[in-house]
Amino acid sequence: MQSLQSPNQLQLPGNKRSLSVCMLLPKVEPTEEGVYVGGSAKSLIILMQELSSCSCISVDLVTSSPERALRSARRHKMTGGAQFVLKNNGKPQSYAFGLVFLFKVVLWALAHRHKSYDIVHGHSGYGAYAWATYLAGKLLGCRSVHTLYCPIENKGFVDGQHRRALNSHCLLRALKKMDRVVAMTQNIKKSLLQAGVEPRKVTVMPNAIDPRYFAKPEEASLLPEALGVIGNAPLLLYAGNLMESKGLDILIDALGRVRAKHPGIKLVLTLELAHKGFHTREEELATHIRRLGLEENITKLGIIDYMPQLVARADIVVSPYRDTQGPSDYPLILMEAMAAGRCVVGTNAGGIPELIADGHNGRLADPTPESLAEVIGELLESPEDRTEMGQNAKKTVREKYSPNVVAEQHIDLYETIIRGGCN
Repeated sequence: MQSLQSPNQLQLPGNKRSLSVCMLLPKVEPTEEGVYVGGSAKSLIILMQELSSCSCISVDLVTSSPERALRSARRHKMTGGAQFVLKNNGKPQSYAFGLVFLFKVVLWALAHRHKSYDIVHGHSGYGAYAWATYLAGKLLGCRSVHTLYCPIENKGFVDGQHRRALNSHCLLRALKKMDRVVAMTQNIKKSLLQAGVEPRKVTVMPNAIDPRYFAKPEEASLLPEALGVIGNAPLLLYAGNLMESKGLDILIDALGRVRAKHPGIKLVLTLELAHKGFHTREEELATHIRRLGLEENITKLGIIDYMPQLVARADIVVSPYRDTQGPSDYPLILMEAMAAGRCVVGTNAGGIPELIADGHNGRLADPTPESLAEVIGELLESPEDRTEMGQNAKKTVREKYSPNVVAEQHIDLYETIIRGGCN
């Protein structure tokens, strides 16, 4: 993985004291080359490395990884401080995975009570993981903060019973015990308040994206020829997994409609690690693609190490989410594309409308093939609008989501908590 170390060290403002922070993340699974999958993991790595660039802050990481990725996870440096990667072969988002993570974090905390942390800061999509943060803070004798990346809701899940249990009031009690809960979006904050978390304990802070690695349009020429993009044919990009909530089938239906005017259009899919039902879903979508006759218009990739180049070549980056009941209330790929000055299209789901101002730095559509096809068609007919929105998007990322901006917000939060601003 490319180093995300900031070239300009953060400085603690005024007379702020040194800070020691322990970050908790349920799962990382990098490739051998150090490519990390998942918005929460990549965003946290950016934040940790930005915080570590300040000489007055030390950041350690405790996380877990399946055995097949342990060596890679331990080899690639994710933070300027120490990192502890615990083996966890449970299926992600399962009871077994969560219990193994909780158990191993507790054992780790018991073995490291000699370490003097000021803050334990956990990160997760599901609120139940806050128990690991809360117990680690108690055992280490320090304050606890938990960042939630998706809202606490029970809708939109394929496995509704299981997910409802993960977000049950019993398991969410740990969030209510935190010194502070960080919501990635106002949408998540609303769900936290509805779940009974005290308003004074909830702070809204976005995750970070480092624009330096997605701001080089000249790199688009380095794309492999195997993508099959002919000349200046329109290129749409989708990055994510095949869960129904991500809405890839909606995008495929929309592509069938758009192709009538743009027969050479290409949709490139970069698909993340396999998840429950992945292969069944893959077969269903392949059948659907053949039925629509779109085989020549779609290129499917796995995890790649040239995402910046692919983003730079894309005319439109699309996230057709039905809902955001997963690890992130808005997809990181949208932020990456915005950082590169590309035109983005998202749906009116979750926190996506908080990221995209329709018509200014991107476009919003309803999560239907008709609405999505209409918006994509309009943008393909107006390259000037795509360029203007792309430039506005780049400015949005620079002003609101740059690592130094987000890291300074976290430093202020940590100082407030240590001073007793929220007990």
